[in-house]
Amino acid sequence: MAESLNASRPLTRVRFLLIALTVAMALFVALITATRASGTTSLAKRVFATVDGATGALAHGSHVVSVTRSGTGLYNITFDRHMDNCAIAVSLGLDRPVEPDMGPLADKLTFAVNSSPKTNIVVAAYNFDAGGTPGHQVFADSDFHLIGLCPST
Repeated sequence: MAESLNASRPLTRVRFLLIALTVAMALFVALITATRASGTTSLAKRVFATVDGATGALAHGSHVVSVTRSGTGLYNITFDRHMDNCAIAVSLGLDRPVEPDMGPLADKLTFAVNSSPKTNIVVAAYNFDAGGTPGHQVFADSDFHLIGLCPST
């Protein structure tokens, strides 16, 4: 014959301790899981720079220490953090929303993180030669935008 819930065995001291231990273990596991989850989902740090191509001046930026124009179409951007473990994108663009430059933008941009110090990024802007021959590029000044997403730790 089936026993009803009310007719079950009385709560003894041993059963009470087992239930309390089970609840404590479940709470401990939940706490550990929540702590690990909050550590892996921290937001990335955003860095960015908007650079005037003619002068190499920083128009807008975040976490930028300095920008130098080392030659026609060559720019060195120094950040306040290591950039070797960041996701980086560079795009052609204007340095001001209201007063756009009248000259043409470059055809292509490339970038590289310096090996030492790792806080520097070199951006190169260039155009194809008059015939559009691949591999025959000419450096050209150009405004550009750079954005990076870096781990928060």
